[in-house]
Parts: sequence; structure tokens; C-alpha cells
Amino acid sequence: MRLFSIALLASCLLASPTYADSLSKRASTNLVKDFFKAAQQRDEKKLINLLADNAQIKLTLSKMGQTFSLSKPQYLQQIKSAWHFADNEKYDVSDLKYNLTQAGLLATVNLKLKESRTIFEQQINVEQNMEVELMLINDKVQISAIKTTSNF
Repeated sequence: MRLFSIALLASCLLASPTYADSLSKRASTNLVKDFFKAAQQRDEKKLINLLADNAQIKLTLSKMGQTFSLSKPQYLQQIKSAWHFADNEKYDVSDLKYNLTQAGLLATVNLKLKESRTIFEQQINVEQNMEVELMLINDKVQISAIKTTSNF
């Protein structure tokens, strides 16, 4: 029995770095950058794969004083609508700050996002402070939540 307990403990300790590696600072920040790169490249398939099926998105529009909660399909529809009407999209990600929480099972990346595009020949610029939560879901790191406050 004691040998079994030691083996079980050793396997748990060895498994932990796998999760930590998946949610490392470098892996997490790269995943967030990849998400916005996919949005800029209009890669819907990649966006679908990076967002968890039950991802929760909370958008706060500070000038309008409104907050919206969106599901994954609703958020992707907003992105695709922008693709339909916009040109010259650019996403500039900066000030990335990483935090690993919940015993290494959840990572958060805080960042500033400057988003610009041309819609109906008018240049639109939006600045956002964003928090992106990443989780290991079925052995795959995905975005589980996005909380953003925009200057819009």
C-alpha cells in the first residue's frame, strides 16, 4: 500500500509540470497574440479552436456606460461582422502581464489592445484594457474568458 501511495504521489508531481508548461508565461502570451493575429488574418477556424466552447466574453463600453456578455458564437459573429464591413484591420497588443493561478490550472494575461480598421471610408480606433483567461481543457489550452473595457 505504501509503495502504491508513493507511486501515485510521484505521478501527480510529474504530471503537474505538464499543465504548468502548457500555461507557462511564454505559451500563454503567445496564444493570446496568436488569437489577435488570427482575427487580423480573418482565420475563423483558428479563432474557433482557440476559444473554449463555453467561453464567456464581457465587453464594457466606457463612453456608452454599457456592458455586454457574449457567448462564443455571439463573439465570433461580432468579429465576422467587422470583417464584412471593415478593411485595413490591425491589432496592436502591448503591456502583456501574466499570472498563473488555481494551482497552475488557470492563467490570466492582462494586456492593452489598440484595434484599428476602416469602415465605410472612416478610420475607427479603439483602445481596450483586456484580461484573457486561459485554461487547459481536454489537454488543450483555450481561452475560457475575455473581459475587456473599451474607450468606445
